[in-house]
Amino acid sequence: MSLDKLSDDLLLEIAEWVGTDAYHPSLVNIITVRGTRFLGPPALCSRRLNTIVSPLLYRMFIQTNTKALPAFLRLALERPQIGEEVKKLMATELPEDTKLDMSGWSPQDFERCRTAIDSFDDLLILKSGWMANVEQGIWDAIVALLLLFLPKLEEIEMAFYYGRVPRGREFSYRYIIQTFKYVASNQSFEKSPYSLKHPKTISAAYPGSIFKYGMDLDLFLPFFTPPSVSKVLISRVCEGSFWAAPPRRYQVQDLRFDNCSLNGDTVIKFLRCFTSIRKFHYVHGDGSVGYHLFLPQKNGRSSSSPPPLS
Repeated sequence: MSLDKLSDDLLLEIAEWVGTDAYHPSLVNIITVRGTRFLGPPALCSRRLNTIVSPLLYRMFIQTNTKALPAFLRLALERPQIGEEVKKLMATELPEDTKLDMSGWSPQDFERCRTAIDSFDDLLILKSGWMANVEQGIWDAIVALLLLFLPKLEEIEMAFYYGRVPRGREFSYRYIIQTFKYVASNQSFEKSPYSLKHPKTISAAYPGSIFKYGMDLDLFLPFFTPPSVSKVLISRVCEGSFWAAPPRRYQVQDLRFDNCSLNGDTVIKFLRCFTSIRKFHYVHGDGSVGYHLFLPQKNGRSSSSPPPLS
């Protein structure tokens, strides 16, 4: 049967299955081969197929090498309508001292980026420092900026390898953290520019080996704050300085912790911050908290009245 005899809806459904079962292992992460490698040729066959397939080319962006993130950020800055097609982002921190490849950027690209950063009046980040880090190809700075140009993003998966740098309470992921705080504070404003409105699922993992017990829980707290987020999956966290900051209320309904090292009392206090939670999954891993300090049967205490919030 000729493709011309198929409806647009049927062609779209066929295109959505292209390349979904192709995986390639790498040293850093698992990369799903999806996008221009498989859907590019059909998009060039005819104007009709181009109209149907083109949005799928950008529905899911996966960081595959040191050039992918800078190239897509440049495209999103130049053509904002492309960023509006992205529903899922998968990004993995690079090995230590490895920078993203910015060689494909022109002076015009950097100037466009600088203009965009200057427009974020309410974002509590030193703009000159942010731009300097983008120019150097710092992963955190580029991912944070890209997030602000993907307004219809629904699912975010990120892997962090290095965690806290020795600067007191300052994190090495300061740009991503501030971006999520900015998103959380602006979701209620209907006409707020550069603010993610639709993130529903956040997955954050620490697959590295530098910190034996995982990363500090307070690093991940900003991921819970956007009101639209209903599901959060966290892998390998430890207590750190979780209660150094006052607790908040989160609207997450589905919460999953895998291979974590948290004291049972911390889990109870933490769950009390989730007034809308319906599902909770916790897998206790090896770490500084022994099984005698984590008693699953005590988690029911979290259903009591939550602590007062300051």
